[in-house]
Formats: sequence, structure tokens, C-alpha cells
Amino acid sequence: MEEAPPVGPLIVELVVNGVPRGSQEVVAQADGDFLVSLDTLRGLGLARLPGTFLMQQGLPYASLRGMGVQEMRLDLQSLTLHVTLDPSWLPPQQLAMDPGRARLPPQRGTGTGWLNYQISSNGMPDRDEAPWQGQLSTELGLHLPQGLLLNETLHNRGEGGRLDYRAATRWVLDQPDLLRRWTLGDHTSSSLSLGDQRPLLGLGVQTVAGIDPYQQRQPSVSIRSAVASAAQMEVYLDGVRVRTEQVGAGPVVLSNLSTYSGLHDVTLVLRDALGRETVVRQSSYTDARQLRAGLSEYGYHLGVAQDRVGDEGPRYRGALASGFHRWGLDDRLTLGWMGQWGRDRHHLGPEVDWTLGRWGAINLAWAQGRHQGQADRAAQAGYQFGHRDWQLRAQWREVFEDDTIDGLLPWRRLVGQASVRLPAVGQLSMAWQRQAWRPSDVTPARQQLELGWNRALAPELLAGLSLSRPLAGAGTTQWLLTLSWLPRDRPSATLSQSREDGARTSALQLSAQPQLGEGLSWQLRAEHQRPDDGGEAQRLSAGALWNLPYGQAFAQARHDRSASGSTSFVPTLGWAGSLVWIAQRWAVSRPVQDAYGLVSLPDSPGVRVRLNQTDVGRTNAQGEIFLPQLGSYVQSQVSFEERDLSLNRISDSSQRLVRPGYRAGLDLRFEVRAWQVHQGRLRVQTPAGWRPAPYADLTVRVGDRVLQSPTGAQGEFFLDGLSPGRHLAVLVMPDRRCEFILEVPASTDPEVNLGELHACPTP
Repeated sequence: MEEAPPVGPLIVELVVNGVPRGSQEVVAQADGDFLVSLDTLRGLGLARLPGTFLMQQGLPYASLRGMGVQEMRLDLQSLTLHVTLDPSWLPPQQLAMDPGRARLPPQRGTGTGWLNYQISSNGMPDRDEAPWQGQLSTELGLHLPQGLLLNETLHNRGEGGRLDYRAATRWVLDQPDLLRRWTLGDHTSSSLSLGDQRPLLGLGVQTVAGIDPYQQRQPSVSIRSAVASAAQMEVYLDGVRVRTEQVGAGPVVLSNLSTYSGLHDVTLVLRDALGRETVVRQSSYTDARQLRAGLSEYGYHLGVAQDRVGDEGPRYRGALASGFHRWGLDDRLTLGWMGQWGRDRHHLGPEVDWTLGRWGAINLAWAQGRHQGQADRAAQAGYQFGHRDWQLRAQWREVFEDDTIDGLLPWRRLVGQASVRLPAVGQLSMAWQRQAWRPSDVTPARQQLELGWNRALAPELLAGLSLSRPLAGAGTTQWLLTLSWLPRDRPSATLSQSREDGARTSALQLSAQPQLGEGLSWQLRAEHQRPDDGGEAQRLSAGALWNLPYGQAFAQARHDRSASGSTSFVPTLGWAGSLVWIAQRWAVSRPVQDAYGLVSLPDSPGVRVRLNQTDVGRTNAQGEIFLPQLGSYVQSQVSFEERDLSLNRISDSSQRLVRPGYRAGLDLRFEVRAWQVHQGRLRVQTPAGWRPAPYADLTVRVGDRVLQSPTGAQGEFFLDGLSPGRHLAVLVMPDRRCEFILEVPASTDPEVNLGELHACPTP
């Protein structure tokens, strides 16, 4: 006969959605329901509490059946109550897909500096008086406590005589927490779509997103689901699995899934222990121009406009003020404005970026102003839509009169573009544009149609074809056919056939990619041209760049033979390098292109050093190698090959994470020491006198390192990594613990016997 369920108060083991929640008191009802106290529900950490309660002995209780439980089962043998709540009662689980903020704060590298230089000389075959021309360019950078000082100069020698001038000087200060950069001196202003970036001498402040490349500033994709029990979650983006995660019962919120611009399909597959699947699909459109809700970016500049670079350096005329500001109102709408004021022109206007749900995004901008006393305006309207296999884009744009550069550039431009990727065909594209000039009677409007195709014929073999035909105005059909072989670690080759500017050209190019560290990169190119009006022309060109530990050697040469039979040969030779002050000493290196660092492995020559798992060279005779290409604000791993160390040298760590600030120099010193073992015997004082300390634990602190050794039957110990000096030591025995000072003498022997040591003088 089946046992009747109990009625009344019970102490049960409560299991909620498969998760044990400990011993809890419940009240069993005659109809099979169970009452749970308000305090118990609060202890479960539910997302919400029931709206109605029953009073039992003056305390509020809630009915599990009234909470809409999916399952409620009492195991009488173990007194375990299994409850399956609707997932909406459980707290949500937040899973972020973004990489998060960098683990390291930026390192400024104060007290360092560099002097980049490049010396080159090129032949001038048509100049009898000065057949060679020389050039020297320099860049000086000094990291001071108040920021970075930069100065660039240029020096020419040749037919024009002697020319020396300052190219640019500026002071830069970053505020990483605010993504803000201050610039005082020569720099270029920033603006939005209709504004221009103008060189000026003055003060600028602007948002620089690259200061924190790990912050996600564009809107991302979020998707929600829920499971009644623990499950495995698989995340698919456009059919490709991007993450697998174990989740508990309850709502699941997946956020910050980064994507490129376009419409994307996100799928969650949740599979519980019984194999039951829950599939959730969502389509979302993201636009890289949008700012996340609550974020903003800006740029403000005030100074004197740079007119041009003359024989004596930059020339300035007239005050200039410009600025822009954008705000992300929500993840679908970003508003901004831009403006500029100068001696002969000024304008001001708004800009809007709006995502239309899953139907694409539009950009609208307008600005009104005056140019040389006349009213002037600019406007832009654009639409774009992208999906996994196809893209659409349309834009209408009018620019300011001053931006046409006296009619050299079009005043109005209308563009339409479409592309589609077909698995068996490849990528197909089509573009149409119409351009209009001012005045129209001098330069008539032009229309042009462009068609393109490219496809991977094999993993390392690419083919492409492009056609361009004018629909209005003068011109002929132009085309370009290319076949490229791009192996991963070997020289590449490109064969092309084209027709443009009234001539048919065949070309073959061979090249080896530039090396990150030391090594040789090169390029060879041969062209054969047949103009429509007869004759043949050839061009042979070659170039090489050799990255050496102390600089870069480069050479270029070009030989031309025209259709008329005349020939010319233009050679160029040069050397580039950098003189760097870092770690209280001078270093000679290849040019410093960004942040940099000096890796030091004391007394360890010939050791391979890697930057982000890529070999960049070996240490010199002093155990040093200079890294001129660290990324500013980018977290990188610098490591070395421990197997390259001599047998008698060891290091506690062979890798280090770094994140240099803007063009900062870092002293990257690894602790490498000679292998040395210290041994001895420990004795402690007992009522019977000094006796060995058997089977105890000895701990010694050496700087930031902690060394440990158990003791043997006679108190003997062995320690690796002790340095000469006095160190705090702790001895832990079954019945005692004591501290003492361990004195280590200086020695070059690989094994050092410390003899008998008295550790604990009193019991």
C-alpha cells in the first residue's frame, strides 16, 4: 500500500530547478501543495516574490502551486522536495561577449626619448649639374612627466641648393581614463562628414578611441532566452559557432556581441542534461558609425591655420577654430554637430546617424556658412544595408565651394553600389556614380558604371576582374584582370593585364612581405605597355628593405624605356634608424614607429625574443634586444625562449604582459640568474639542547619571490634561487613555528653549503 504524503511542517532538502538549496522548512498541505515562508524565498535569491501570502502562525507563507511551479515532487525516503519553477522566477544570468577592459593600466615610460632619422639619396638622370639629390629627415620625441614632446625636421641637398626647415612641433598629453588627448602645436583638426581636416598651429582636445581599444563604443547585439534547468548554451553568429557556455536555470541574457556593420543572425541553442533543445533566433542590424547609448566623442581646435609648407617650413595665416561633438542618444540614434570658423570661411550644421531596425542605416548631414563673403552650403544623405552575402549603399553629397579646390574636385556626387557573394561564382559588384563640377559649362557632368568580380580559385590563388565605362562625358572602357598567388610564408606573385588611359599594360610583380623583426623584404615588378597610337614601353622596378638590429637599409631602382626609345634609370639608396634613451642608457635601433621597449636578459646572448608569439630577433652580446614596434595602448605579450639560456642560468618567468601608453618606451628587464643551490641543516633548541628540525617546512622570502623546502630527517634543506644577503625565513614544525634571519654569503659556486644553522633559539 502506497504511503500517504505527510501533512504539516517538514524539514526537507530543497532542490530548485536541479540545484540543491540546503535544508529548508516547508508546510505540506493535504492537497499536495507546499507552503514556503517569505524568509526562505528571499534566501533563494529569486528575481521576484509572489504577490499574495498566507499567514501561518503569524508568518507570511507562499503557495508553490500558486507560483505556477512546473514540477513539485517529494521523495519520502530522502525527504527531498524537487521543485521546478518557471525560469522567470529565477535571477537572470548576464553573459558578456565583449573582450572587456584591458587587464593592465597604460605604462607611460617617463624619462625616455628617441631620435628617428632617415638619410636617402636618389639619382636625377636628367640633371647634369646635380645628378644626385640627398635628403635627411628627423623626428625627436621626449617623454616628460607632463606629456610627450615631438619635433620633425627636413633637410634637402640638390639642384635647388640647401633647404632646412622645421616640419612640425607639438606637445601631446593623454588622459587615458577619459579617452582624451590634448595637443599643443602643429596638428590636424578633426571633424565630421562635411568638415575638412585642416593643419593648424594651436591647441586641440579630442576623443581618441584607440586609447582604450578594449572598450566597445559601437552598439552591440543582445539576445535573451530562458531554461528550466542547467544547460549547455551554444552561440552562433551568421551560422558560425562563436562560443559555448554552461548556464544554470533561469533567464539568460547574452550581451555585447560585437559585429561589423550589417544585418546579422544570432542563434542560441540551449541543450539540457536530457538532450532537450531550446533554440532562439534573432536578427539585428548594427552600424559602425553609431555610438552606444550614453557615449560621446568630440574634437575642438583653436589656433592659426597652416597655409602651406614653404622653403623655410610651415607658413601660417589667419585664425582658425573648428569643432564637432556627437552623442549616442540610444543604440539606434546618434546626433552631432560640426562647425568651423576661419578668416575667409565659416560654417555650422548638424549630423544624424539613424539605424532603421533591421532595414539598414541612414546618415544625414547639412551645414550652412559663408565663403569669401558669399553664402555657401554643404549637404549629405546616405543609406547603407549589409548582410552576410550582399551589400547596398547609396549616397548624395554636395561640398563647400572651397573644398572643390578651384574646380579640380567635383561639387556634387551621387553614388550607388551593390555587391553579392555567390558560392559558385564569387563576389560580384556594381557601382554607378554621377559627378558634377562648378562651373558646369567648363567641366560637364560625368557618369560612370563600374563592374567587378573576384573569387578564390584555390586557398592561395585569387582572381579578379574590374570594368569601368563612362556613360556620359569623354572616355573609353577601362578594365583590369589580375591573378594573385598569396602563400602564407613564401613570396607572393601577381600577374595583371589592363587597359586604361589609351594603352594596354601587362605586369608581373613578385614580393616578399615585410618582416616584423629582423629580415629582408623585397619587391620586383616588370611592366610592358602598348599605347593605342603605336610603339612599346617597358618599366622595370625593384626595391628591398633590410631590417637589421641597428637600423634599416633600403634601396630602390627604376628603369624606364619610352615608346620613343628614350631610357632613364633612377636609383635610390638610404638608411634609417633611431637613437634611443631608455633604462638610463643609449640604444641604437630601427626607426621607432610607435611605442617601443628594451628587453634585457642579463648575460644571456643569442636568446630568441618574441612579440605576441612572433620571433623578432635574438639578444645581442649584452643580452639585450630593442623592440621598435610595440602598439600604443595595446596589450601585448613579450616572451623569450627559455631553451636558449645557457645550462647554468634560469629565470622565474619567460613572458610578460605590457601595455605601453602613447609612443611610450618600456624597460622590459627579465630576471635571469645563475643556477645555484644552497643547502644546509637546520637545528632548533629543545629542553634537551640543540636538535635537528626533521620533517618541517622552511619558507624564505627573497624580494617578491617565496622559496620553500621541506627538511629531511636530519633537518637538511635545499633551496634554489637565494641571493646574497639577509632574508626572512619561517620554519613550521608540528609543534612549533618560528621566524629567523637566514644569512646567505656571496658565492659563484653552483652549489653552496651553508652548514649547520640554528633557527629557533628558544622552545
